[in-house]
Amino acid sequence: MEGRFRHSAGKFRAHITTEFGLRYSHSGCLKLVRRLGFEYRKPKGTAACGG
Repeated sequence: MEGRFRHSAGKFRAHITTEFGLRYSHSGCLKLVRRLGFEYRKPKGTAACGG
């Protein structure tokens, strides 16, 4: 997970569980991501195209 990839917190949690057998809550996962030097931002919605 190098650089600033955009992944959902769910994907981070699944990866941690698969690789290390550890289970984190949503908030615990976000805290871990920050401690490891990564940044998580909630995705913003996109504007719908008017027809």
